[in-house]
Amino acid sequence: MKRLVMVTTASMLASFALGAFTVQRLNAQSKPPVYFVVENEISDVQGYLKEYARS
Repeated sequence: MKRLVMVTTASMLASFALGAFTVQRLNAQSKPPVYFVVENEISDVQGYLKEYARS
């Protein structure tokens, strides 16, 4: 019985370590952020300035 507990504990620890390693490797493969550059054509300049311009 004692051997079964030892084997089970070792298996659980090995599974935890393998899972942690896998998650770390997957996070390291994430893609870099994407940046968008847009050019807006404003039809109502006064409304835009009133709404979005900093005071």
